[in-house]
Formats: sequence, structure tokens, C-alpha cells
Amino acid sequence: MAEAINYGGRAHLHGVSFHSSDVTVTAKRIDGEIIVEDDADLEEYEYYIEDKISFMERLRYIPFIRGFINFFQFFSQFWKFFVIALAISLPIVLLVEARNGEEPVLTDETNVYIRIATLIVIIAQMKFLNIGKYHAAEHMIANCYDKGLSVTIENAMKQSRVHKECGSIFYIYYSVNVLLLHILPWINELHTLFILILAWSIAYEMFGTDIKFIDILLRPLLYVGCVLQYIFLTSKPTEEHVQVALAAFTRLLEIEEQIEKQLNEQEIETKEV
Repeated sequence: MAEAINYGGRAHLHGVSFHSSDVTVTAKRIDGEIIVEDDADLEEYEYYIEDKISFMERLRYIPFIRGFINFFQFFSQFWKFFVIALAISLPIVLLVEARNGEEPVLTDETNVYIRIATLIVIIAQMKFLNIGKYHAAEHMIANCYDKGLSVTIENAMKQSRVHKECGSIFYIYYSVNVLLLHILPWINELHTLFILILAWSIAYEMFGTDIKFIDILLRPLLYVGCVLQYIFLTSKPTEEHVQVALAAFTRLLEIEEQIEKQLNEQEIETKEV
């Protein structure tokens, strides 16, 4: 394709998913065979001239408001990640409330156990099961594409298994925000859920910033996130794992190219009429 696509990725226990704004593609290795599935329906895509931007689309351009919208959209689709985010942030919230003199819902000792248990479960799943290898393979394919290289097994195997736009970086921003917000006295007067949403909105802006000054300030957290990715959230993949990630990404590129071609043809037909 002439232009790079906006995409995201996700690792599974038996494979990898890549998605764009149009389609999601999942590749899995089952009984030694790579199975690729997608939810594309080319009949859905029609060229049209949009006279005006909808109200919801306008909101997506407003800083922090778009993060608020993303919070509800994300958790409505990926409720499992909500459980992880809650497991990460709730102990922090409860512990800080206890430090501020409020009656603790859980004791400090219980909070420590909760956080340790949560980390052990997440790390064990990511590091020692196939999902850690597929997570690394997803990053290696993504790094290959982002650098403008031909997306092949050979090129991908040379790439880092760490990616600076991995969701783990976002969760670090989010967790730090939860902690910092609770340090502010007046913030503690607000409802806990509102604080979590506010922390998410701030993290959303941090994660997507293109302001150089802010980017420099965030580099220490970025480096911490990359180290955590490498040590705890990914493990060295084999070519078989990378093949699965490549199969998913290749199908995504093919479908996006088909959609673009179809829309271009419809645009030409519309202008001729």
C-alpha cells in the first residue's frame, strides 16, 4: 500500500490479532496449521462525501474528552483488560485512602498480597506460556513494518521484541497517574471511579502525544516500560510464532488494500456521474 496504515495488535495464547479501523484479523496455530480469520465484509465499505463531521467525531478531537470516550469504548469491548486495570489501580487507591486517614476497606498487608498475586498471575501468563512468545512476535512484525522494511520472517527475526506503543506502556502511565492524583488533597474529595477515569484520560494524552517536550519528560517511564516488556511480558519467539504473526498482518494489509482499491473505484464512478 502507498500509505502506512494505522493498526494495533494483540497476542493470544495460541496466536496474534492485528486490527485497523476497518477490520480485525486473527491468526492461530492449531495442530501445527496456521488458521487465519477476519471479520471483513467488503460490501460494507462504500465511498461517500461527508458533508459535516458528527458531534461524536468532533469530541474525538478534544484533548482529555477523547480519553474519557476511549475509556468506555475500550472497556465495553475488552472487559478482560478492565479487570487487569482495576486489579492494578484499586490496591493503589485503597492504600492511599488508608494513608489519608480514611477507614481502609482492606488492610495494608492485604493490599500487598493482592498486588503481588496480581503481578504473579500476569507475569506467569505472559512469560511462561505461549502468549509471551506471541506477544514478542507481534512486536517484531510491528517494528519491521514501522521501519518501512519488507515484512518477512527474515527481517522480523532481526527486530526487537519490545515496542514503544505496546499497551503495557499505557498501563504504566495510567498507574502512575492514579498514584499521583491521589497525592493531591482536593482530588481525594472526588469519587474513586472519576479519579480512575481521569487518570485514564491523562494517560491517553500522554500515550499519544507528539509534543517533543512532553515526549522527553516521559522517556524515563517509557524506558521502564520497555524493560518490563522485555523481562516480564515477552519471551524469545521461534520462527513458528513469528510466522503466525506475519500471517495475520499480511492478511490485514491485503484487506486494507482491497478496501482502498474499492473505495477509489467508487470515488471515480461517483465523480463521473
